Amino acid sequence: MINQAQQVLLDAIKASLFGTPFSYPEDTDWDAVINEAKSQAVTGLISPVLPVHDESSDQVMAFYMRLLYEQDKLLKLLEKHHIPCVILKGCAAAVYYPKPYLRAMGDVDLLVPHAQFDDAVRVMEENGYLYWHGKDQNGKLTEGERHISYVRNGIEFELHHHFSSAGFDIDDILEKAFSRRIFKKINGYSIPVFPEIENGLVLLGHINQHLTKDHLGIRQIIDWEMYFYSVMNSENWKQEFTPIAKEIGLFDLAVNVTKMCRKHLGLPDSIELRKHQNPADDETTDRLLENLLNYGNFGSKQPFASEKSGESIRSVMGIIKNKGLYSYFRDNGLQSWKLCEKYPVLRPFAFLYGFFRFCIRGIAGIIKTGDLKEQLQYVRETKKMDSDLGIRTKEAGKGKGTKK
Repeated sequence: MINQAQQVLLDAIKASLFGTPFSYPEDTDWDAVINEAKSQAVTGLISPVLPVHDESSDQVMAFYMRLLYEQDKLLKLLEKHHIPCVILKGCAAAVYYPKPYLRAMGDVDLLVPHAQFDDAVRVMEENGYLYWHGKDQNGKLTEGERHISYVRNGIEFELHHHFSSAGFDIDDILEKAFSRRIFKKINGYSIPVFPEIENGLVLLGHINQHLTKDHLGIRQIIDWEMYFYSVMNSENWKQEFTPIAKEIGLFDLAVNVTKMCRKHLGLPDSIELRKHQNPADDETTDRLLENLLNYGNFGSKQPFASEKSGESIRSVMGIIKNKGLYSYFRDNGLQSWKLCEKYPVLRPFAFLYGFFRFCIRGIAGIIKTGDLKEQLQYVRETKKMDSDLGIRTKEAGKGKGTKK
């Protein structure tokens, strides 16, 4: 059930993205609307249409400009060493927004060709990028991990070895697309990105990834919405995107997410998505929206969700299965124990910190949420939603979806 603040938020998003009239009840609680926007990481996006101002939207803009500057320095450094790279998500999604600076930024995700990954690691470490997490005891990429993280001047950089994760495999496609990468301009900066079709696959894969491991937010959905609105037409949807999305198993997800955007986020209905309509799609997309609103971006409305909710019990078990217990608790410790960044000598103890943090918050979560039976019931309900949406949770075979 959508409450008033959530409905006003959805209407504000439509107005900001598509210029639709923005009307709202006289008794609107703007503090509640802004809190909803913060939980979905869209305060900057809706700020131009709100009748009130919140300083967090200024902070979004300030961080955006700082990230662009630091990102540009790294891009130029890699190019200087003849290491081609592309930006994933982030600015590669913002290019489709009517005003790119309205898209809230997090870290910088970049991908380099497999053969040059070790060179990129060396270049970054030799030029002042502080290692954060992602390596095993031998200094190599941890098994089951996709990237190694670094920090510099308050910006986190995730250097990806590959992008695919549980449920889809597009690495062969992306590897071949490096030779066709394109450059787009944002605020005077040149951003290397994949060609349009491959970039769309990344944004869709990102949605699949967060629905299987972390809590998806409206921000990631809007990334897809603005990509679809800016790039897709009847011809390239049917002839280019649909065949490859079906081949890698993400077509149903693409259709359902697009339908949700049309019903709730203002996306114009201008392209036939598939010949045979599913009458249950409306119910499925409504459940997806409810899930997004209940949990927020990365589960921000449930800060300890990874230890207390049924959905995240599934997520945590999946991550542990892929990484192993040691890697899971170590990475959990590295990401949550801020002293590790300041005092590298503490990093060998991150495993213990992650383990005890997991145990303490897990117990607290069970106490707070109550009946474990209800949590397990929620797991079953969420799995049904996943199935209806077309979300893939099992590993796709290596080499699937090679684009010719």
